[in-house]
Amino acid sequence: MNTSKLLLAVAAAGWLASGPMLLADANPSRWVDAPHESGVHDNPGAETNLVWSLSLSASDATWLRVEFGDCNLGAASYLRITSVATLRSHRLNATSLAQWRNLCGALKGDTVWVELFVAPGDAGVSASVTRLQAGVRPEPGFTAATLCDADSRVNTRDDRVGRMFNGGGCTAWLIQNGAVLSAGHCVDGGIGGSFLEMNVPASDADGSTNPADPDDQFPMIGSSVVFELIGSTGRDWGVFDIGPNNNTGERAHAGRGFFRITQVVPAANTTLRVTGYGNDNTPMGTTGGFNNDHRTEQTSTGPFLAQDIDGAQVTHQYRVDTEPANSGSPIIWRLGSVDFSIGIHTDGGCADDGDGWNSGTSFNQQNLATTVNTWPAATVRYLDTASATADVTGSIFRPYRNFNAAYAGTPNGGTLVLVAGAHPMTTAGNTGTWGSGQTKSITLRAPVGAVTIGN
Repeated sequence: MNTSKLLLAVAAAGWLASGPMLLADANPSRWVDAPHESGVHDNPGAETNLVWSLSLSASDATWLRVEFGDCNLGAASYLRITSVATLRSHRLNATSLAQWRNLCGALKGDTVWVELFVAPGDAGVSASVTRLQAGVRPEPGFTAATLCDADSRVNTRDDRVGRMFNGGGCTAWLIQNGAVLSAGHCVDGGIGGSFLEMNVPASDADGSTNPADPDDQFPMIGSSVVFELIGSTGRDWGVFDIGPNNNTGERAHAGRGFFRITQVVPAANTTLRVTGYGNDNTPMGTTGGFNNDHRTEQTSTGPFLAQDIDGAQVTHQYRVDTEPANSGSPIIWRLGSVDFSIGIHTDGGCADDGDGWNSGTSFNQQNLATTVNTWPAATVRYLDTASATADVTGSIFRPYRNFNAAYAGTPNGGTLVLVAGAHPMTTAGNTGTWGSGQTKSITLRAPVGAVTIGN
């Protein structure tokens, strides 16, 4: 399907776009008005007080999200929204409420409790509810197939890959500099108030999706989005940030893992893997359409065909099974014990008669490469323990291998990203200098986990 849209890339660049997409109405819903006001509350005491609670319902809803209006949560007061069906809760304070654009996460069932807690010393605390977003069951119907043969996808759990909870429905995944990647056509409508969910449970037998536990939901930061969507394929990519989990404080990259990315092109017929949250109606579900694997995490393997370059459009082609809503998935190449991604899955084209291929944007696409390489800072170098190539430039694709070389190669005032792991001071054939006479100032960042430096 080809469409034309004027796209705006927030905070970095804008491009005019016309491109194909593999979208699905992943989370069909309706809105239910539910206006409520808490009144204004003070807490001069020493204990946190529950000052307001109410029950909210939407008949036959498969999941609920509560939309809040004007709220003043003070310095430490918070809202707690609890699913009656699961007794699992989502907690929002003033900071996280803004991150979530005044919407709580998705909670299973048709009824939730909303509670307002006022912390000691907070005054003038208030909250208001405007409406509910209520999940509805999907209509059985046609879903475009992009299977290369019979459906070879199998259920898996890889917490580096998440499901985007938004109207289009896509897949997104974590990389080694703390960014999150997906397809450009998955983010062109904005992602504010949406979230990335991992460890997603099975869908119902009619394909109705069930939200992940609140501890597995991470807010997507709408103001961070940079994307491109130009031409038929090969310039379709999106990059954005996610916030920590509201309940646990977990940063997903540190707790769930990440993929490394590479510009190395595999040899033809190299086995690749695509993992994501595509549609599924084989076998048919209880209503003749989607089944309980629909929009859950599945993975498939198949051969790499080629990288195609057409001007600025750089496309990988492969025969790996995908379906709509797999858009944004990592194209995974396993080298030894390390998973590298060579690009972002964006387009279907495979046929089960052996013709065609599925495809995605290569990291050799220059705008994508520049964006991911400079995501944490304009002047940045990388230190990592693994690379798909022996070349060393200090980029995210060709990182330094020891701290001395990384320090020497990082410009004064620049940023050095240290990917999680143990990094030696020196290694044979890749040396630099470090000592008491150093005067250069650089910023060290470790966005994806613990780092140890030293031989």
